[in-house]
Amino acid sequence: MPITEQSFHSSSLSDAFLTLIRLSGIELSAEVSNKLILKGMDVRQLHQRCERFGLICQRSLSALGKLPETAFPCLLQMKGKRFVVALAARQGELQILDKQSQPVWIKETVLSNHFSGVCYSIQKAGEPDVQRPVTASGWLKKEVTQLWANYAQVILATLLINCLTLAVPIFTHFVFDKVLPNYATETLVAVTIGIGLVILADFVLRWLRSFYIDDACRHISRQAELQLIDSLLRQEAYQVNRSPARLAQQAQGFSRVKEALSSSILLTALDIPFFILFTAVIGLIGGPLMWVPIAVAAVLIPASIINYRLTRKRSSVATTAQTEKNACLHELTQGLETIRAMGAGQSLLSRWRVLVNSSNRHDFSHRRVGSVLNAFVISASQIVVVATLVIGVFLIQSGLLAPGSLFACIILGSRAVAPLMNLTQLLSRINLSRQALRQLEPLFANSGVARSEAENPETTRQRLYHLIPSVEFKDLSFRYPSDNQDTLNGINLSISAGERVAIVGASGSGKTTLIRLLSGDLIPDSGRMSVSGHDLAGLNLADVRQHLSVLHQQPFVFSGTVRSNLLLGNASANTAELDRACFITGLDQWVSRCRKGYEHPIGECGSNLSGGQKQALCLSRTLLHNGSLLVLDEPTSAMDNLSEAQFCQRLPDYLGEDQTLLLVTHRASLLQLVDRIIVLAHGRVVADGARDEILKKMQAVRTS
Repeated sequence: MPITEQSFHSSSLSDAFLTLIRLSGIELSAEVSNKLILKGMDVRQLHQRCERFGLICQRSLSALGKLPETAFPCLLQMKGKRFVVALAARQGELQILDKQSQPVWIKETVLSNHFSGVCYSIQKAGEPDVQRPVTASGWLKKEVTQLWANYAQVILATLLINCLTLAVPIFTHFVFDKVLPNYATETLVAVTIGIGLVILADFVLRWLRSFYIDDACRHISRQAELQLIDSLLRQEAYQVNRSPARLAQQAQGFSRVKEALSSSILLTALDIPFFILFTAVIGLIGGPLMWVPIAVAAVLIPASIINYRLTRKRSSVATTAQTEKNACLHELTQGLETIRAMGAGQSLLSRWRVLVNSSNRHDFSHRRVGSVLNAFVISASQIVVVATLVIGVFLIQSGLLAPGSLFACIILGSRAVAPLMNLTQLLSRINLSRQALRQLEPLFANSGVARSEAENPETTRQRLYHLIPSVEFKDLSFRYPSDNQDTLNGINLSISAGERVAIVGASGSGKTTLIRLLSGDLIPDSGRMSVSGHDLAGLNLADVRQHLSVLHQQPFVFSGTVRSNLLLGNASANTAELDRACFITGLDQWVSRCRKGYEHPIGECGSNLSGGQKQALCLSRTLLHNGSLLVLDEPTSAMDNLSEAQFCQRLPDYLGEDQTLLLVTHRASLLQLVDRIIVLAHGRVVADGARDEILKKMQAVRTS
């Protein structure tokens, strides 16, 4: 029996979400469920939480009776921010869960009075596609294939356009040979109207053809640019072995691929085969005149291929030189203050001059190869006209050709060789596009998109929905590729949940490297890292980072506002949470002085902030992330003594009892935050124990 308005059950978002999680077959521990309920949820967190559990959330606005079958199961948002779990629909009724999580049917009219009109469809993500392309070129082929309908219409339009092109030579032939000798004015008017309609149809077809090509190019370009950045963001730090400037240059290289897919280049490629059609028509009309465009083509085509082979290697070298120059320019613009302070302008100007000369030299060498061919290409059309006209005169004198046919052959000859004149440019663009695709391979390789299912950690590694903030390093060793000795060697450590631990040591002792290994930015050469009792190598890093709050040694902020930077740590944080995090770091004092408060604008890379303000902002952002394992690498290195003292006084009240603190520092004043100290020297653990005990030993060493 359908239930009534008085008996249908609505719940909070967190309760309804947990119910759907269980319906999806995901079992959560009581600790995780209770934490989610106590902390509560906001609709802004829904997409993020769904991704964490391998689900897809889609928001839609619809009436209850118009919900498609594919929308179920879903969350129906009722008025007053209450939610109902809906499982299915039938004529005029919905199946929902009651207080005992039992499915019952209720009339749509009962729910519609309380329904807000918002529906969240939550379903399991599809299985990973093992057939996905693993290269940039493979991905591009797949995208082009999906747009076959656009390109089919382009090919059809090209066929019609080239057929209509024959109308003008035929019109010329008819006017000179039929209309003009007979002074047939009425016939001229009729055929003129006809050719006008043909020209109008040609215009419409050319516009449609360009529209379909540009539309397909726009789609591919949008998808590619999104895909490139997504691939880059999915790569781990140890997979990205190129400088930011070079990565940006490679990503911008897709513009060359876009040019190859644009109308000007693609239409040239489509028009080339119609050379045969126009030459055949010339043969029907003018007989021997067909050999003029054939002779020009016999020179242009081999010359273009030879030019392509000669410039292929040179263009690759020129592209590499240009990339090096752009990388240097990036460094110069980022380090202008240092350059001025050190008086190093002349030295770096000399380096820039060398790169500019090298780039210009290679570019000139690349262009010089094709200069002769380019000059001949420009003359090819004139050669066709002149040769056709001269030979045609002799044919007219001998009575083998009519004057109208000669003019028609001249028009057809110019049209036949037109796409061949662009063949050199076409091959050059194809060459540049191939180079751009090769440069894009590093951005696709080892990314979450390009990896096969067997290699994709995001799909094959163990999911971690709850993290006990305990860490263990066993026989851990690591060496950077450019070093000749281990940065870390035989590290054996165990940190329990809720501990407050400091890692100290001289510069270069391996402290930061240890943190980067823990956060998954680096992978060890040997040994094992365990988090929450699980081998880190077998865990989904995205899940681990949900519970891991890391402040790196070099703070980095993004252009935008103070609020937008803080919300990177927790997108659903409210103003009260922002205030609390900023109070711990002392950032609140600066924010209160800003006229716009949290909406205070921040320049590119925090150009309008001091070092201390950047660090306090990044530290606040890290605290907002609220990970159960808090890792701080030199958190107060840019702060003044007063700010540091306030931070040390306030942080203990912010930390939870089960929250683990791992602190990397050179400052003795920060050691009051910890109970245990680990000392590293030359990549090894040389001391590990209670804070007071280790401090006494360190003092004794200094005294002796």
